[in-house]
Amino acid sequence: MSWRGKEKSNPGRTFQAPPGFRDSEAPALNAGEVVASTYQVRQPVARTENGQVFEAWDMLMERPVAIKVAWRDPGTTPLIHEARRCAAVRDEIAADVHLVGNHRGVEYVVAERLVGRPLHELLAAYVATGALMPPGEVLDVLRRTARGMVAAHAAGIATGELSGETVLRVGAERAVIGSLSMSQVPSIGAAAVCWAPEIVTKQRNLQEPDVQGPVDVYGLGCLAVELATGRPPYLGDSVKATLFGHVHHRPPPLAELRPDLPVELGDLVAELLDKNPAARPTAEAIAAQLASIEERAAATRRVVRVLLIDDDGDRVRALWSIVRRAHPRATVDAARDGQEAVAKLRRDHPDLVVIDSRLAGSMNALELCMYVSGLEEAKGAVVAAIADDVGSADSAVLMQMGAHQLIARGPELGASLSQLVQHVADAPRFAGSSGRITISG
Repeated sequence: MSWRGKEKSNPGRTFQAPPGFRDSEAPALNAGEVVASTYQVRQPVARTENGQVFEAWDMLMERPVAIKVAWRDPGTTPLIHEARRCAAVRDEIAADVHLVGNHRGVEYVVAERLVGRPLHELLAAYVATGALMPPGEVLDVLRRTARGMVAAHAAGIATGELSGETVLRVGAERAVIGSLSMSQVPSIGAAAVCWAPEIVTKQRNLQEPDVQGPVDVYGLGCLAVELATGRPPYLGDSVKATLFGHVHHRPPPLAELRPDLPVELGDLVAELLDKNPAARPTAEAIAAQLASIEERAAATRRVVRVLLIDDDGDRVRALWSIVRRAHPRATVDAARDGQEAVAKLRRDHPDLVVIDSRLAGSMNALELCMYVSGLEEAKGAVVAAIADDVGSADSAVLMQMGAHQLIARGPELGASLSQLVQHVADAPRFAGSSGRITISG
């Protein structure tokens, strides 16, 4: 199934196709129109070869849904086949199908509405900040996609192209592929070609059932390189140059390009991109290996050392519990005044220092923030201050004196502190003040 963008008008054409036909400039459904007395149409989402997709509102379940309506053109491929493919894959990589019906003589399918960011947009956002996708997220997307591929292959279904253009990141814990999205995500990229070497050289035919599995695996390898480096493998100045790279060039050395990724991931990706389809591992083997790599990476992640500085014992106990519940590898220590805090900073080199703005004693919060900012043993640590009002002049002074982040005191303090602990655990050791952000509760 190919992806169709906005229809181009033909100024020399005098015949205007009526709504509901593939070449019509008018949408197949109008905003506000109700389908099956339940689904109120909101706006168009996409046009494909066999129908148009709309966002709609399920008035009974009170939730957004997607409706795909078939074209009225004779010979249009029935939507039921696409709906059955999605329904057959028992994994989150495929959209849930709710209903198949007929509206004014035209077939339609109702599915869950998928809202997220295509991976290529997410990767571009990282690159724009001078960064690449973090190792944990690279592994998570690959593991979820591989697990979905296992489910698709078990149902006798090929995943089709896997790339930044055809995979949608939904929230932080899901990936959906275009060929199983009920056309809410493109199923093929802009180049509209298959990159697998055996297909490029025409040694094998993509229509052969035993060919599709290795081709899908090759596509997963391409996706892995794109996630790790921010760009697809073998990318040339033209489609022809890119195809040449897929056929003749060695896989990119991920261990050299991304030394922060597990070495064994680079080895696995090289196997996925093997020019010989028979040498590529199965989807089941890939999913198992990725799960193992991800588990090992998580197990070797550094401990997050947190120092709480507050002279109120009750507040310290509450914050202590929050930090320990926020991350399994968080260790916590506490200091009741500035003098004790400095001693523990010099001894333990914490990753996160949390100072209560109400601190009294040998140093107040402002003095301690300023002192910590110049302390050699605290370089690279994130300094956070708990403030009564993050927008106040006092809070601004805390930032000027060396606090990197502010947390607002209030009912959301626990959630904000947990978020900060998780952020510190997943990020490289903080350096300088350029990364300052404000977390408000």
